[in-house]
Amino acid sequence: MTILVEDGTIVADANSYVTVEEARAYARARGTYISDATRVVEQELVQAMDYLESLRNSYKGKKTDVTQTLQWPRQSVYIDGELFASDAIPTELKAAQMRLVMEIEAGFDPMGNSDGLPFIVSERVDVLETKYSEGIATSGLPILRKVEALLAPLLTTEVY
Repeated sequence: MTILVEDGTIVADANSYVTVEEARAYARARGTYISDATRVVEQELVQAMDYLESLRNSYKGKKTDVTQTLQWPRQSVYIDGELFASDAIPTELKAAQMRLVMEIEAGFDPMGNSDGLPFIVSERVDVLETKYSEGIATSGLPILRKVEALLAPLLTTEVY
């Protein structure tokens, strides 16, 4: 797989906002290790993009070009009260993608499904008794606090 980085110039078939090297440097700066296998990190970058793209209806502004592959760059976006360039990628978005790679490396699936299954609330070993909670309905979206904080300035609505 080849990573094609969207840099704000509407890169055809782009599938990431950052390179493998940028993701590794971001993780290292935060005391976290991510895979030495380039293929693995490339796959994780694409998985992170799947999550970021799933938020398409929540981003501020609109795509700069309706034919572009990814949701960014966008026009008419204000970040911290300032109009953001329609030919650039926000650092917050890049950081969110790299943070998602760190979460994926730790075994978390940002696009995981939640089906409201019951949880074990007590368990006894002798005579084998297990008690379950009622099924818990959830939104189906994972809770990614660090990613949420990074994306907040780019969203029109809270999606979490």
